[in-house]
Formats: sequence, C-alpha cells, structure tokens
Amino acid sequence: MAFSLKTWFKPIVGVVAVALVGVLAWGLMPTSATGESTVGFVDQDLVIDAYAGDQIAAVIRERDALQEKFDQESVEMSDEEKRNLFLKYEAELQAFEESIGIRQLMDDIDNAFRESAEAHGVTVILDQGAVVMGGVDLTRDIQERLGLVSGE
Repeated sequence: MAFSLKTWFKPIVGVVAVALVGVLAWGLMPTSATGESTVGFVDQDLVIDAYAGDQIAAVIRERDALQEKFDQESVEMSDEEKRNLFLKYEAELQAFEESIGIRQLMDDIDNAFRESAEAHGVTVILDQGAVVMGGVDLTRDIQERLGLVSGE
C-alpha cells in the first residue's frame, strides 16, 4: 500500500480556487424566476499568490519534507506501521498549516470574493482563464479588499 502526503495534500491553491468558485457560484445564485446571472471574473492566481503565496509555498515545502522523511523511514515497515507513520505526518502537516494561519488566509480570500461579488451585483465568479469575453473584472476590487493594493 503506497502512502503519500502529496496525494493527500494537493496543492492548496487549486483546491481553494475550485472551492471558491463553487461556493460563490452556488451561494450567489439568483432566486428570481428568470434565472439571470451577472458573471464576474478574477485572476485567482494573482490574488492568491499575492495574499498567501509565501504561506502556501511553506506548506508545500513542509509537505515535501515530511514525504521525504516518510519515504526514508517506512522502507522496512509493515502496512500498519506505514499507516500509523502516515497519520502522524499528516497530523504534523495539519498542525503546521494551523501554525501559519493558512485557513484564516483562505477565509479572508473567500470573504473578499463574496464581498466584491455582492458590491458589484455579481452572482457567478469565474477564473479569468474561463472567460472569453464579457463579465465584470473583480480582480482589483478583491486586491483592495485584501489590502494588496490601495484604492484609486
């Protein structure tokens, strides 16, 4: 049985991005009978990297270091011993994430997305790469709400 922290912890940016789009798309769906939506878009990579990039990179480095330790230490272990070691390192990674406040950073980003959408009457937010034309660009407003840039 192969254990890998890398498969357990997919790069958090991708997970957060999908979660943000899903939550915002569902949570802001119109309740009118017409079903009309106003679409917004954001450069998620720019926002997430600027706001939490250092912390995300630290989590990825920690994950990789724990994976390396696991790989070295588990060579002669039984599946049960490997499972226990995996769970230990998984808990260490979660504790590390808590210590650097990654969840709070992701909550801040989620709140900025939601507030910006509400302020602009947007009911659906997509990543800018999914938009060919049209829509409301919320990137700068979200950056301002997170304190990454100053208002004009």
